[in-house]
Amino acid sequence: FSNNSINKISELPKNLNKLILQNNKILHLVDVNYPDSLSELELEYNYLESIPPNLPESLKGLFLDNNKISILKDCPPNLEVLSCDSNQIHTIESVSDNLLELHISNNLLTNLQNLSNTIEDLHANNNLLKELKIIPKQCGSLDVRNNLIEIVKVTKCFKNLRDLTILGNKIKDVDSLIYKLNKLGVYSDIIPEEDSSNSESEIDFENMSDHPSDNSAHLSDMSNDDLDLP
Repeated sequence: FSNNSINKISELPKNLNKLILQNNKILHLVDVNYPDSLSELELEYNYLESIPPNLPESLKGLFLDNNKISILKDCPPNLEVLSCDSNQIHTIESVSDNLLELHISNNLLTNLQNLSNTIEDLHANNNLLKELKIIPKQCGSLDVRNNLIEIVKVTKCFKNLRDLTILGNKIKDVDSLIYKLNKLGVYSDIIPEEDSSNSESEIDFENMSDHPSDNSAHLSDMSNDDLDLP
């Protein structure tokens, strides 16, 4: 049903697993009888201003890129993959407690609060983030390219982080603990790759606060050997 002029749906076939409604004229989806078998819904390139209500609990993947959503809330409870790139999202109120993968790039976010700690793969590039300190605790891969990030603070949330892409920001202040995350691969134009001699075991995550560490290293205090400068 992609690339049409559909603006509403009502009845759907029983035993439907995947519904693709990309590039239509959908503003709202109300009074829809979704089959309990539906696991994936694709609604990219429509005119939705919010996540449709009453989506089935069976839904595992929801794709809402290129709509007009401004507040993220009312996600289906068992959702595992959510993609909402290129909307107008400025606020996250809530997401599914079972979410594993979130794509929320090209929006207007200033922070990453109210995200489920279950998220393992998070893409939030091209937003308005100014600091990096609170991320989902299970996050292993984080892409925050092309934001306005000036400060990077290591908190307990960083324990599982393995891949960090932070190119194209305005970094001025980097927590020195980031160099002790020996399994972390950093893709940055200002933070050097970690020293293999550093040991993650030096960081006491269990007793670390969720708040930013005060043990920060200012770029102005680093030598040229510490920085990957052009």
